[in-house]
This record gives sequence, C-alpha cells and structure tokens, in this order.
Amino acid sequence: AMGGVCWPDGDGVVRGGGWIHRDGAKEKLHDVEVVTRFIDGSLLHDAVTLTARTERGDAVEIDGAVWTVYPTKIPMRDGATFVNEGVAEFRWGDQAGFGIAEVWHAVRL
Repeated sequence: AMGGVCWPDGDGVVRGGGWIHRDGAKEKLHDVEVVTRFIDGSLLHDAVTLTARTERGDAVEIDGAVWTVYPTKIPMRDGATFVNEGVAEFRWGDQAGFGIAEVWHAVRL
C-alpha cells in the first residue's frame, strides 16, 4: 500500500511526499515526482508514473494505467476546479494493485 500528495512546483514539475507499506513496515517516501499523461491535450489522464526514494534509499518507480476517469466540476467564484478521479492499475516490478490516480485542474474564466 502507498499514499502521497503532490503539487506543481515553480518549475512545473509535480513533487511531494508520501509513504509506502511493504514487508510489514511503513516508510516515508522522499524525492517524489509524478508525471501524468493526458489524452490528446484534454484534462483527462490515461497514465501516471511516480518515482521516489524510500527512507532506506531504495528507488521506487510505479506506473499507473488509468482505466476510467470520473470528472467532477466544482464551481468557484472565478471559474471552476475539475477533480478527475481515475481508477488505475498500478505496477511496481512484478507487483500490481489498484487505486485512484487523481488530478486537479483549476480553470479561471
């Protein structure tokens, strides 16, 4: 199991932090970066790759294939925020699991 939160940095790279649970123990993730692939320039995503380093210094690279996206529009005073929840299959080496790959888009009018 794993979890994390990432946000766009000033240089446009999505970075953050998180945790991973393996071999019966939880470890913090450092140097987390997320690259998201969007469908034909739209706000909908179809793939994601997370890279990070564990507390022990192990490299982590998890690829996610987004199967379907549930887009939600949240109206705001000057536009809207689109929260796109993607049901995804994640792979790390020979291990696979399922979860949510979520992307937020703030759109101003």
